[in-house]
Amino acid sequence: MNPCLSVVIPVYNAEKYLRECIDSLLVIESDNDMELIIVDDGSSDGSGAIADQYSQSHSNIKVIHKENEGPSDARNTGLLNSEGKYVFFCDADDIIDSGRFVNVLNLLSQTDSDIIVWDAALTDENGIRIKGKDERFYLNEDIGGDAGVLSGKDYLNKKLATVGNYATVVWMGVYRRQYLLENQLFFKEKLMHEDDLWIPLVFLNAGSVRYFPGVVYCYRQHSQSRNTLFGGNSSAYIESLLYIYPYLFNYCDNSLDQGYFKKKFEANLVRKYLHKIFKYRFFHYGYGDRIDLGMLWRKSGRFIDYLRVAYLYLLRMMRCLHG
Repeated sequence: MNPCLSVVIPVYNAEKYLRECIDSLLVIESDNDMELIIVDDGSSDGSGAIADQYSQSHSNIKVIHKENEGPSDARNTGLLNSEGKYVFFCDADDIIDSGRFVNVLNLLSQTDSDIIVWDAALTDENGIRIKGKDERFYLNEDIGGDAGVLSGKDYLNKKLATVGNYATVVWMGVYRRQYLLENQLFFKEKLMHEDDLWIPLVFLNAGSVRYFPGVVYCYRQHSQSRNTLFGGNSSAYIESLLYIYPYLFNYCDNSLDQGYFKKKFEANLVRKYLHKIFKYRFFHYGYGDRIDLGMLWRKSGRFIDYLRVAYLYLLRMMRCLHG
């Protein structure tokens, strides 16, 4: 009998936090309810050895050792080797609330929803919760505990109406494995910000999203939070974003019906894209000419975003004038 849940943990040089992460997941009485798939993505520290130690003492823990190819490849490897009804992608430096997680596991056998979402909390390096304006971004309580089951589009629509945004992180819920496989919803490999592409596609295609109330996941913020194949290479970030956002805009044009939701969703994509354009200094690194400013202007929905696009037009003109 297959387990209810497969937990996929991509690991790259996470020996400082890995034991705490795994221990927080080992809360169930029966190994048959959940399997842990630890994908050692070419770690050069003791992460692989720690994973092997756990697999030797727990029959429901699998360890896959592979060359370093980034988190997308590691997650895909875990997904393809999973057997659970649902899949949960957990980062190796984070932990879950064990008590609430048991209740999530109990729910999985009673539902066939494509996605089950929960709330997450931000913590510092020592696991102490961080309070602030960003906290609401990782809560789903605004969709309502009594909202029942929503379509993926309705979930996104409600998030945009209440918070004005949605989190593009994979660890704020679990996903029905067959739903992912049947729709070929794998992670695009060799990308930074791969969640920015995966999350919208997964929710836009989902027929049913259910909310489990309460903070289940604790996201640890520290200087090495994003362990990737690319290190601090700004060009790799920018090239990834130049792939992700045009792809999503094209997907919306080809797959979403004209109407209020499409307009609002695309305006949010503009907001996210502009934030990344300024954060990673596209023009400074010589990527300004590859931004479709006309498209961003047409799909903007906020006055501030129109101003930002106008500024980018001005910046492009000034650079042309100065050679």
